Amino acid sequence: MTEAKSIQRLIIVLVTVILGATTSTLLQVFVLREEAPLYQSIGKLIVKSPMSQNVSGELWQNQAKDYYGSIIETLESAEIKRRAMDSARVSNPEIRACEVQVQVSHLKNGGAFNVITTGSEPRYTSIFLDAMLDEFIAFQAATKGRFSEGPDAIVIQAHASPAVEVLGDWQETAFSGAITGGVAGLIAGLLLALTLVRPEKEIPSSLPSMQLSPATTMRKWNLSIITNNRLLIWGLVFGIALSLLIQILRLTSRPQEFRSLAKVVAAQGLDPEKISTRPINDDYYGTIIETLESSQLNSAAMKRVKIQNPEVTDHDVDVRVAQTKGSAIFNVLATGSEPKYTRAFLDALLDEFMILRTRQAEDAGRDPRKDIVIQERAIPAYENIEDWSMPLTAGSVNGALIGGLLGFFAKLFSQRQKPLPEAELAS
Repeated sequence: MTEAKSIQRLIIVLVTVILGATTSTLLQVFVLREEAPLYQSIGKLIVKSPMSQNVSGELWQNQAKDYYGSIIETLESAEIKRRAMDSARVSNPEIRACEVQVQVSHLKNGGAFNVITTGSEPRYTSIFLDAMLDEFIAFQAATKGRFSEGPDAIVIQAHASPAVEVLGDWQETAFSGAITGGVAGLIAGLLLALTLVRPEKEIPSSLPSMQLSPATTMRKWNLSIITNNRLLIWGLVFGIALSLLIQILRLTSRPQEFRSLAKVVAAQGLDPEKISTRPINDDYYGTIIETLESSQLNSAAMKRVKIQNPEVTDHDVDVRVAQTKGSAIFNVLATGSEPKYTRAFLDALLDEFMILRTRQAEDAGRDPRKDIVIQERAIPAYENIEDWSMPLTAGSVNGALIGGLLGFFAKLFSQRQKPLPEAELAS
């Protein structure tokens, strides 16, 4: 290929790369400009150290981890958000409400917490944060009062600041757009350069009558590969298609599942003086989880639902309990086939659990009010929509392996069954 042809190809590639990077960057910037602006407001809380007198550093870390983690989990909980929305609506009915995101961060080596709210309406974002801080203090006072009579452990250091607009990070977005567009432009440029600028054909002086062109030779070679491996190819296609069909039938034949979530918090998460060493905490927390998932408590909850709602048909409900890492808060998840019954069952389970814990505390001579509190009742059950990507991907891989093996053995078997050529038979 001549030098002129090479330069033409290089120019085509460079132009398409520049056009691709520029177009992708402009599209990214346009999308950012079309998004509604967001505003942030920040407030601060000061929390009394959960460390008791004469405790070791390791014990203090155990105490602080559960106590501070419970505070963050409570501040970000749906119950506090719901109370804040109600309070903001009552105090400022004229302001348009909007969806507000809450983020809580704990400053290292201290008892200070930054509470950040993000929303599309600046005034409502600040009002919502103030209402949320007030509702959180009231919630902690109401629940902590059941465990201890000490002074307030949490105070508001700074109320909500005026909401300021969040400036998007255009640099990172523009850079990613330029990289994506540049790569796409490079691929397109190479294809265009190879298609539009072709090398000059060298015509030989004499061409034998039976000589084939390179393009014809390549086509015949590709055709021979497909012909010789057609059983293997059909095995791959059939295996993948059959496996995908089986996975789709299996996923679509599953009954609908609905989930409802509730939360309970242990005394360790509300009263710093109640926090003990880590092994004792593990036993205490493990007992809570085992009790909530026990068949005895599930049977009692079913009976309570039947008494309260005699017209309701019983359904199987699966209960799973998970402790939020670094806190004394427990997420109780109920999964069933009927949404209303699933939520009613979870509420009944919480009631039976509190009755059982009260009875156990009284038998042990402890104050039952200083044990566990329900942080959030059961939310309305929502449908559990399964992600199909992983099952379909696994099905495709398994189908390709099985189909490929079957096609390979079929190819070997067909080669064994082929008759010998006539020349070999004659010899």
